[in-house]
Amino acid sequence: MTLNGDMASQAPTLNEPLFSKPGVEDRRRLLALPGVLAIAGALITAAISFAILVGATPIAPDAKATMALIALNAVFVLFLIALIGREVHRIVMARRHGKAASRLHVRIVAMFALVAAIPAIMVAIIASITLDIGLDRWFEIRTKTIVNSSLSIADAYVQENARNLQGTTLSMAYDLDASRTLYGLDRTGFLDLMNKEAVGRSLAHAALIKPDGSFVMSAKTDADFAMPEPPPGAVETASDGRPVLIEPRTRNIMGAIVKLREIEGLYLYTIRLVDPDVIKARQIVRSNSDEYRNLQDNRRTSQVAFALPYLSLTLIVILSAIWTGIAVADRLVRPIRQLIGAADEVATGNLDVAVPVRLSDGDAASLGDTFNNMILELKSQRNELLSAKDLIDERRRFSEAVLAGVTAGVIGVDPYGIITIVNRSAETMLAISASAALGQNLSAVLPHVGRVFEIGRKSGKPVYREQVTFYRGGAERTFNVQITIEAGDDGSEEKSYVVTVDDITDLVQAQRSSAWADVARRIAHEIKNPLTPIQLSAERIKRRYGK
Repeated sequence: MTLNGDMASQAPTLNEPLFSKPGVEDRRRLLALPGVLAIAGALITAAISFAILVGATPIAPDAKATMALIALNAVFVLFLIALIGREVHRIVMARRHGKAASRLHVRIVAMFALVAAIPAIMVAIIASITLDIGLDRWFEIRTKTIVNSSLSIADAYVQENARNLQGTTLSMAYDLDASRTLYGLDRTGFLDLMNKEAVGRSLAHAALIKPDGSFVMSAKTDADFAMPEPPPGAVETASDGRPVLIEPRTRNIMGAIVKLREIEGLYLYTIRLVDPDVIKARQIVRSNSDEYRNLQDNRRTSQVAFALPYLSLTLIVILSAIWTGIAVADRLVRPIRQLIGAADEVATGNLDVAVPVRLSDGDAASLGDTFNNMILELKSQRNELLSAKDLIDERRRFSEAVLAGVTAGVIGVDPYGIITIVNRSAETMLAISASAALGQNLSAVLPHVGRVFEIGRKSGKPVYREQVTFYRGGAERTFNVQITIEAGDDGSEEKSYVVTVDDITDLVQAQRSSAWADVARRIAHEIKNPLTPIQLSAERIKRRYGK
């Protein structure tokens, strides 16, 4: 008996590793070559640009030379960005198509990119600060720090309130969705629910609106101002299910719009008050910051020229890290991907698979070797199970053939009195159907035999016999019932029982006829014993007095 024969015939053998694709390494080298060339060219260009801009070369860093260097560095930067985009697209497509170990691949590449990007960004920030110190006066930096800090504090306050309002709106939308039935049956009760939700969540206003912005119903709150209409486009933006936040601009109110999932065609629109002094201060700080930034727009070209090499170096480091991460990730993910593929093959029943093992893979090679050994053990155990199953089937067919040829009725019973086997003789002798009797309680099918079975089971004897008489086939029949106990093969306490039934009606009748014949013979003998002396006496009298 074979399992998945077609699959096994087409699958590679254990001497032929699964998922070995020639040419993959060469293709990866070709893909990596443009990146290596771009990195080398970008490094050389950035070094030359830096040397020219600091005046270490005979080339004067005038406006024309500066623009040429900017253009040359920009070309390499764009080329590096294109290479990064190509690799990111390849990884994303592998993840989207559900390729094995694609999630791990993404995580490793992202980890390497972050490890490289954070130091590079920190270096770029420090370099920018150093450049600003050389170009700007101290009070300008201090002013910039004060302005940015003030704006950050105000923005942090607004963002905190925005996150709070977003969570409140989503929670309220969830509660309203849960009351969809109430909305369809009792609008007044639904409005009361909205009132309680709005007041309990400290909202200034809450309303259900349509996609065109018109109001369906509004909650009654203690707010002393009318609820403003949603900004144009806000409802349309929220149609994808994501909450849309409405930041405070000229007024100290903040809004949020979220689409209800269960109530079709409606959106929840909420309004909450924020501290007006903070909003006013935020507007002042933002205005001053914008004015300050406008003053900084006229910085010298050299500052931009110095920043571009920093950017180039940062991107070069990031790209190098991504390239290294991709190489390492491929090295780590490849054996895992092969293991996942082999496991999928095993899940379909194909045990004639193996994963290639290379000593250079380290622990992954050990894992692959262990996996191959496990597959060999599984295959061996499966073959043993199939052989045992065939042996059991053969024994079962032999037992059925033996039982079919036995003249006595044989009934197999489990420890709970449920019939498991009925041979043909038992069907004919006891006038029962095997298909109907299987799975039924013996006492329910044959009460008289079931009574003997219960007595024999409780007696604890290995063999118990008893004769029973009951009607079968319209006539009274006598049966010899024998209960045999069979212990489990595995040594368990559960036992099975074999009930053997013999029809001894003819034997009993023959014994009765023989007994009556013997009684008649004995009676005739007893009658004949006194007649013999009488006959002899009569003959003697006749001889004496007959003359």
